[in-house]
Amino acid sequence: METRSIKKVCFFCGQEFSFGPHRYDGKPIKKYNLISCNICLSTNSDGVGPAYEEKLIKHLETEGLTIPDRNGKGLFSLEGG
Repeated sequence: METRSIKKVCFFCGQEFSFGPHRYDGKPIKKYNLISCNICLSTNSDGVGPAYEEKLIKHLETEGLTIPDRNGKGLFSLEGG
């Protein structure tokens, strides 16, 4: 029995990735109501890089979500997702 993978698009880089079944190359970031690929998660592990900050803030405003406090490095954390 062939199982087709579900494809999602990373909010940050715009690349398509597999998101089940049996393979998850990303995860949802619930507090921001978005999904990110594992590559963006690992390269932004200390917080959302400046290149994506404006995009994230616009997304949060559109979704009606509160803009969170910044972490100790002055970035928006992806942890606690």
